[in-house]
Amino acid sequence: MTTPFRLAAAVAIGLVPIATAGSTPASPNAIVAPAPTAELDVRDVSAFIDGFIPYALARGDISGAAVVVVKDGKVLVAKGFGYADRASRRPIDVENTLFRQASISKLFAWTAVMQLSEAGKLDLDRDINTYLDFEVPPRFGRPITLRHLLTHRSGFAETYRELMTPDRASTPTLETYVKRHLPDRIYPPGTNVAYSNYGATLAGYIVQRVSGERFEDYVARHIFAPLGMRHSTFEQPPRRAVGEMATGYIGASGQPYAFEYAGDVPAGGLSASAGDMARFMIAHLDEGGPLLSPTTTSRMHAPAFRQIPQLPGMALGFYEEDRNGRRVIGHAGDLVSFHTDLHLLPAERVGVYIAMNSWGREDASSSLRRAFFHQFMDRYYPRAAGPTAPPPKGSAERAQAMSGTYASTRRSASNLGTLVDLFGQGRIETGEGGTISFSQFRDAAGVPKRWREVRPNIWREVGGTAILAAEVKGGQVYRLYADDQPAVLTFVRTTPWQSAAWRLPALSALVLLMSLAALAWPAGALLRWKYGIPAASHLRPRAERWALRTMALGNSLFAGGWLGILTSAGTQPSLLGPGLDPWIRLLQAIGIVSFVATIVFASRVGRRWRARATTVGGGVIDLILIVAGLATAFFAFDYHLFNFGLRY
Repeated sequence: MTTPFRLAAAVAIGLVPIATAGSTPASPNAIVAPAPTAELDVRDVSAFIDGFIPYALARGDISGAAVVVVKDGKVLVAKGFGYADRASRRPIDVENTLFRQASISKLFAWTAVMQLSEAGKLDLDRDINTYLDFEVPPRFGRPITLRHLLTHRSGFAETYRELMTPDRASTPTLETYVKRHLPDRIYPPGTNVAYSNYGATLAGYIVQRVSGERFEDYVARHIFAPLGMRHSTFEQPPRRAVGEMATGYIGASGQPYAFEYAGDVPAGGLSASAGDMARFMIAHLDEGGPLLSPTTTSRMHAPAFRQIPQLPGMALGFYEEDRNGRRVIGHAGDLVSFHTDLHLLPAERVGVYIAMNSWGREDASSSLRRAFFHQFMDRYYPRAAGPTAPPPKGSAERAQAMSGTYASTRRSASNLGTLVDLFGQGRIETGEGGTISFSQFRDAAGVPKRWREVRPNIWREVGGTAILAAEVKGGQVYRLYADDQPAVLTFVRTTPWQSAAWRLPALSALVLLMSLAALAWPAGALLRWKYGIPAASHLRPRAERWALRTMALGNSLFAGGWLGILTSAGTQPSLLGPGLDPWIRLLQAIGIVSFVATIVFASRVGRRWRARATTVGGGVIDLILIVAGLATAFFAFDYHLFNFGLRY
């Protein structure tokens, strides 16, 4: 559920660029895992959890957490830590405390799809338009199917508008949402994995259409009821009878965060207790339990798509996150204040679930969840130490070829979301001994991880087990895959023209220059007033002076306004809706006025140059200011900040 706005905000205000909750799969050497070194029983698991979670919450400034481990159809350990609400000091109750599940909600939508497929009411390989009362326009010469939605290969662009809403009254119905926010299609269906909240929401709408029941009611009747999940609901906010909602926080030491309403209900609207999530895990580990037949469950859990054989890919709805030679499927969920992970080991009939009600200090909720599951796997399903082989021949040359800037396949298209994508780019640089580092993946200290080649175009984390793989086309590195993140997106090399390596510094320089130019006017007047300096005669005519001031001040306000939206939306994504429209229109008006002022300024300066009424130094300054003004306008158009339609 987390949007790239949160990432962009973190970059903009200097936080860690990315910290994903995915686990680290097995290396391409496929070493068979040895027997566990610790016994997976109540006593040992309890001691392990007790030794990790309390310290993690305190260190990460997280209010509370719930942890559940299931095994062989039963709850092995279920524990709550910290506070569901700090003001009342209400503790976490595993059965009664509700957590927002964020993107784990999708697993319920996907399970519903598989139920209807099993009943013969849905065909996973049929055009989804068959089941809709509106049309997803044809493109790329092939239809989108439910299988594409289940594996995030629909080709939809990223969307942000009304993904989260400020209150119940402003939350659109499921039908309204899918019809109002149909995204652009940027990839042919079935070709690129690109995580899509809209795709999961559309699948939920198909469930609603085909079943004849509201999506919320269908899940309550066909999933919650059979499993006895009495403390789970897609209603927003939950009724008190369902359970007591935990209070969310950005940091436990800060103020409570308001309830987060999901506009895309099937993709992120579930509230549930940890105890109920244990029942859901047990059902999937028990060949579907009362939800699905063993055949359908096996089909849902089986590998469905891998873009590169050495790394995990997608099952149907679940993503693979294999570790230590064991196959793991699961999903993570992230809002602003609630963060969850669900991991299933189907062969071992083991499930692990963790939920937190705070973002935490420097996104601690992500790094701590990842560390918890890694340590769990290393303790109970350790990996045998493999031989350390020297880098293959030509490794240094391939490291150099890897250098460059890469962008996520989860991106926007022709709308203002492309500005967010700029902040999501990462850079690979070469290091000592033929190693590389990728800025998108960092260790617990916030330092970019280093990777060393173990096979041609397969790189392993130095001192770790994470894998980075490169896809080469025509002798050039085209795409990157990493198991430090879920298999729901990949990275593609940007063109030099689109690279953040020069665009971000250029934008920063433009903002600085425009701000200095805007401040020069009042600063000069203030200094003259303070020291009694008489105003000098101006070389610039009056109209030219006012054009320059309007250009500089307008562009400063324009850039500052967009930066404010970007950073605010990172922690308040519910701002991205109709309430923001007047402010966007105001910024667009300021930008247009600034652009007109730039043209006027350039025209007036040109007239003065032709009359030779300038100095060499003054001419250089004029030229820099004109180029800066025009460049600012170019970037505004290039990132679609002047789009008339407010679709993003």
